[in-house]
Amino acid sequence: MTHGNRSDIRRILRNIGYIFGCGVFRALLTPIFLVIIARRLGAEDFGSYSFAISLASILLVLGDMGLSKLVVRELAPRRHQASRYLGGLLVLRMATGLLGSLMLYIFIHWAGKKGDSSWALLLIGVSLVLSTGLRRLFDAVFQALEEMKYQAMVDMIDVFLTFGLGLAGVCSGWGLHGVALAMFSGSTVASTIDFLVLVRKVGMPHLRWDRKFLSSLVTGALPFAGMGLITFLFGYMDTVILSLFLGDGQAGVFSGAYRVVWGMALIPATVMTAVFPYLSRTREKGDDHGQLIRRVVKYLSVLSLPFCILLLIYSREVMVLLYGAEYSTGAPALAIMAASPVFSFVYIPLADLLNAHYRHRRSLLALGLAALVNVGVCLIMVRIMGTPGAALAALVSEMVLLAAILFFSKKEMNLNVRSLACWRVALSALAVGAILFPLRGLMSLPAGVGLYFLLYFPALRLLRVFDGWDVELFLSILQGAAVRVRWIARLVALGQRSPF
Repeated sequence: MTHGNRSDIRRILRNIGYIFGCGVFRALLTPIFLVIIARRLGAEDFGSYSFAISLASILLVLGDMGLSKLVVRELAPRRHQASRYLGGLLVLRMATGLLGSLMLYIFIHWAGKKGDSSWALLLIGVSLVLSTGLRRLFDAVFQALEEMKYQAMVDMIDVFLTFGLGLAGVCSGWGLHGVALAMFSGSTVASTIDFLVLVRKVGMPHLRWDRKFLSSLVTGALPFAGMGLITFLFGYMDTVILSLFLGDGQAGVFSGAYRVVWGMALIPATVMTAVFPYLSRTREKGDDHGQLIRRVVKYLSVLSLPFCILLLIYSREVMVLLYGAEYSTGAPALAIMAASPVFSFVYIPLADLLNAHYRHRRSLLALGLAALVNVGVCLIMVRIMGTPGAALAALVSEMVLLAAILFFSKKEMNLNVRSLACWRVALSALAVGAILFPLRGLMSLPAGVGLYFLLYFPALRLLRVFDGWDVELFLSILQGAAVRVRWIARLVALGQRSPF
């Protein structure tokens, strides 16, 4: 590795650390928050909550118009124009956010959600459509500047406020209204802090109606807007279909299972949040991008495959542990969707590689095909199998998406897709899973997880999954961590010697 490469890798790893640290914080508190409100609200009200989240997510994607992704790609090599981009995007995002909130109000009343609950659902939706929409815009600027510590810090504040206020609300008997107030308060405070930090970092935004500039932003963002909308259909439409055909109760059960798998997708999304700005900034020097993506896919495979197998083996135990016995009927759906990360941990990095090199229309085409498959299969299988049918539709569409992304990666980027096959990682994970599977009835979930990883890491070493480059990288990370530990230790020692 050259010195420049080392510098870029350290920056990427540092940003991954910030986002991953915040992601761990969110991953710890958000499932607890969802479990608590699922238990307190019951399947019916939790289904209404899921309905509101799904509907607002559609409008959030429409309001974003793909601008967040466009900002990262275009601003990363043009950082001196940050205040200009921020001003133009702020004007567009405020307008679309207000319009989305109005559409949300109309749709909630059209769907027959009346009374006090309708205002709670509206507040949940507005917290996503308006406040979270602004946060996505501000975070995109931080990502383009590769300064993700600010994004991580404010995101932790958002999660902490939502968790704390939401917990207080549901425990005080406020029900859905308490959840709504918590979400609105957390997202509003976080978006305000984001804006103030950005102003201090890049200066006041240029709030000018530059028609030519704004038109170019909207035109360039449209393909990303299409991806965002289709991604919603890919992930949330199954919940909507279940709610319409089988009621909010079944939708709530499926949503609980789906959110377990969805939580795992945050891992590749977090990694690529740090990698995508680098791909965009070094687009003209992208000869090593293919090699970088191969490394990313290998590391993600090492993380994803054990959890896929553990979810398959302990699907019922996971559902009961997280949500209670009421949600045990979602175990078959979780077992079916357990294989989804095998596909998403590969196509997410490849799709971002295509997007960074202006092959985003290929990603859009692949997503569109997968979404059509998802909706079509779900409409058929839900009536035949119920909740497991929706899970099967989600899994089939993931397979279609991976196949399409691999095809376009080979065609457009001349990427050797065979080099992405991490067969040694897969063999290690499957071998340990085969040992654990007959023992699943004799071991509790914690004991099974412990035994799995106790055998998994030696299996990776035995099959030589990591090469010399990987070892050098890991040693570099450990050296950096050791330097930080020594620095903190010196500060502590100085504090102890201080007479104050």
